[in-house]
Amino acid sequence: MLKSAIALSRQKLHLVLMTEDEIIPKLRDPMLGWPPTFMNRVSVEFHPISYPDYVNQTEWRGLYRLCSTHKLFIADILRHIDAVILLDTDVLFLRPPEEFWEHFSRMNKRQMMGLTVETELPGQGWYPRHVRGFPIYRDQGVNGGVWLMNLTKLRSSLWSGRIVKIYQFFKGHIKFGDQDIVSIYFHYYPDDLYLYPCEWNFRTNQCNRLERCSSVERKGVSVLHGIAGAFHKRGQKNKIAYMPIYRTMDEFTLGSSLRSGLLDPMKFWLRRLPSTVWCSQVQDILILGLERFINETET
Repeated sequence: MLKSAIALSRQKLHLVLMTEDEIIPKLRDPMLGWPPTFMNRVSVEFHPISYPDYVNQTEWRGLYRLCSTHKLFIADILRHIDAVILLDTDVLFLRPPEEFWEHFSRMNKRQMMGLTVETELPGQGWYPRHVRGFPIYRDQGVNGGVWLMNLTKLRSSLWSGRIVKIYQFFKGHIKFGDQDIVSIYFHYYPDDLYLYPCEWNFRTNQCNRLERCSSVERKGVSVLHGIAGAFHKRGQKNKIAYMPIYRTMDEFTLGSSLRSGLLDPMKFWLRRLPSTVWCSQVQDILILGLERFINETET
């Protein structure tokens, strides 16, 4: 994920990496070997995982996946930062992150967070079909993997107190932790939410036509979100199309040609996927955003 952001960015990046103390060297040490031409444009700060004093840390840490709810309290933890793009670790950029950052300027005065819906069609997807016991945003829900967060607006709002109350009221029904909580929150406060286009958070289920992300057919994928282990798990027909893209990015050498080092190998491996794989049927769309960017920048 870090490599994909750095490889495609043409501007300065400030990375805020939040993880357990023992993981920090595993993130920092590989970055020390990346070319200075890239790292001279990158600044990094590391923070341990922590929760504010006003919540039960043990309870919130263990809700859904370990520490996944930490992102709900970022505004109170990173008080020196105005805004962030907050990412799960299982995402890859296929367009420059600064293009995503531009969406902050499209938010109105009320909107303090940007997310995309879990499914474009009300009544389809996980939430409408399976969730009972709590309301969700627009009968669609939102996905919690890629966030635009205006931390200044969040700190000046009632956000923190409201999410704690939501959890206390609905905790007997919550399954997906932070994602369920924000889906409930924006049901009650929809004017606080900016919806960004779904190509900035494209997931395997969206290769299914019932849950298709319509904007990728025009623009291609900008951020690929490898939910449920899609970058690594084998033998799952609806997920293995993501693996060649992840593997190519993993093996890519920063400073190499984006076309010959990224795009061409991705095309090569995607074309060898079985036709029965959902995402193989939209393989050109998966890398269309990357291909357009390379055509714009490489001659």
